[in-house]
Amino acid sequence: MLTNDPAMRSARTGRQDAPAAAALVASAVAAHRQGRLAEAEALYRAALAADPASFDALHMLGVIQAQRQNFPAAIDLLSKALEIRPGDAIGHCNLGKALRGSGRAQDAVASYDRALQTDPDNIDALCNRGHAFRDLGRWDAALAAYDATLRQRPDQIEALYHRADALVQLGRLDDAVAAYDAAIRVRPEFPEACYNRGNALFQSGRLEDAVASYDAALRIRADPIFLNNRGNALRALGRLQAALSSYEHAIALDANYAEAHSNRGNLLQVLKRVPEALVSYERALAALPDFADAHSNRGTALEAMDHLDGALASYERAIEIDPSHAEAHNNRGNALLDAGRIPEALESYERALALRPDYADAHVNIGMALLLAGDFKRGWAEFDWRWRAPAVANSRPELAGAHWTGTDTLRGKSILLWCEQGLGDSIQFCRFAPMVKAQGATVLLWTHAALESLMARMAGVDRVLRSGEAVPRTDFHCPLVSLPLALDIDPDSLPAQHRYLHPDPARVAAWTERLGPRTGPRIGLAWSGNPEHKNDRRRSIPLRQFIDIADGPGEFFCLQKDVREQDRAVLEQRLDVRRFGDELQDFADTAALIQHMDLVIAVDTSVAHLAGALGRPLWLLLPQRPDWRWMLRRDDTPWYPSARLFRQPENGDWRSVIDRVAWELARQAW
Repeated sequence: MLTNDPAMRSARTGRQDAPAAAALVASAVAAHRQGRLAEAEALYRAALAADPASFDALHMLGVIQAQRQNFPAAIDLLSKALEIRPGDAIGHCNLGKALRGSGRAQDAVASYDRALQTDPDNIDALCNRGHAFRDLGRWDAALAAYDATLRQRPDQIEALYHRADALVQLGRLDDAVAAYDAAIRVRPEFPEACYNRGNALFQSGRLEDAVASYDAALRIRADPIFLNNRGNALRALGRLQAALSSYEHAIALDANYAEAHSNRGNLLQVLKRVPEALVSYERALAALPDFADAHSNRGTALEAMDHLDGALASYERAIEIDPSHAEAHNNRGNALLDAGRIPEALESYERALALRPDYADAHVNIGMALLLAGDFKRGWAEFDWRWRAPAVANSRPELAGAHWTGTDTLRGKSILLWCEQGLGDSIQFCRFAPMVKAQGATVLLWTHAALESLMARMAGVDRVLRSGEAVPRTDFHCPLVSLPLALDIDPDSLPAQHRYLHPDPARVAAWTERLGPRTGPRIGLAWSGNPEHKNDRRRSIPLRQFIDIADGPGEFFCLQKDVREQDRAVLEQRLDVRRFGDELQDFADTAALIQHMDLVIAVDTSVAHLAGALGRPLWLLLPQRPDWRWMLRRDDTPWYPSARLFRQPENGDWRSVIDRVAWELARQAW
């Protein structure tokens, strides 16, 4: 007999001890089910000591290691178990989970496939195979796996929920919402499904429905992330105070929620509460020091407060953390442009585009930098990217006909020119209408109500659309500010006419009577523009500073219809500055009044553009970092031959500008 053969002894010992091992495994499973993992592990190991070939002991010990996230040990034990019983579907499923846990998703798919070879209808294998495909980013395959799961069990909640996630990743947002609805029907108290349903609705632009879905999630559980995303949807709806409350509620639940602090800061910047926004970014960074978005956003707040060095440092820290942060590169470009460092700004914008070639904001910023530098040829093309920027794209009206880019003939065709931006832009760019008319087109102009009467008298325009009038069908359309690109305009080919807008003679005569006899040179004043303009803090001058100009010789007139609250008291003290307020009903009235002026002194606002378009003498007061149209280091402008530019020598230094203007005014030989 071969009783001394080691192999025979091991086999005989295994057979003799198998019942004992089975009993130990049964006790271990009972402890395992009750969550007593240490006790269960000891029993499984005792079973293995009794029977090293116990599939159940190896298998369940592997499961415990996976539960403890000790995935290498789990994989080793489960693999040994499957050497004993290669066709065990549950074993292959559990091995797949351990492989997923260790980041080996492709191997996990293979393990689930082996489980399905044995048991094609195994729900666990079908569903988890979908999870492994999700890990791999193979969303079509994940969706197919979840669909296969649901064919076996239509109410399998994991498959319902993650199927919806896969549909989101595939861009099938409406289908995703329906899939989340199906999951919620099976499990009504499912806050994550309500929340992600809200995210899908948000992405598809159904903002009110998204808020309702976030609210449904919050009724089940107050969760900071639900409140944060609800705030994002409310902000997109323009319900800014409600959005702010939502962010603040999120922060109340989690004081270290960095993203909510950062989003709160972004909203506070929109509300022009910039110092508070800066505090929010600081709190975000205290919670998460390497939060690149917060560093970049902090930079925008510092830049808005004219702390350019600090802004640049913040952008550069964001880029150091995340070199692929396109927004930080773009924002850094803005700060460099603000500092007048145009070549460096262009380089930063180009880095943003290298990371994201379709980044519309970076293209637009390149356009403005090139235009500021006088490079119209490239500048107009880049500036035209504004139509792909989110802030502008949604404001574009639906118009009949084709967008005219300058290549199609206009002979015998109709074209609609329309005002896309502010009053000043419309006045500046309507000059190109006669050039369009000269190509043989019938030209219609759709403009701001305040400009209708003025522009009705303009050469090159066959018809001005009135407020509320239906926009007719035309062969082509083009926004006014895109005309320089279509017409290939550079500084040397700007229309050279001294004036291209003309006041109504009847209104001029009415103002002659209203103003009465002259007592000296007449000087019109405009010191502030639309307070909502993004650069208003730099271009407008407080009247308490500006009013010193009116101490010089002459008659002074306020050309502004509206006066800000903080300026009103100053103006009321200066009875020598005549103000007309509501008598200026539209820009045709303002044009007729300007026609009586010997000089207009203004900041960069629509009144300045109007004076230039009328060919009246204009002294334009500009910040050190002006709008792109005024270019750099020159005291004239090709846009308005009658204009003289007075620039700040340093950022914020209006005092020296006003002193110089007052000195020049005193020297005038009227």
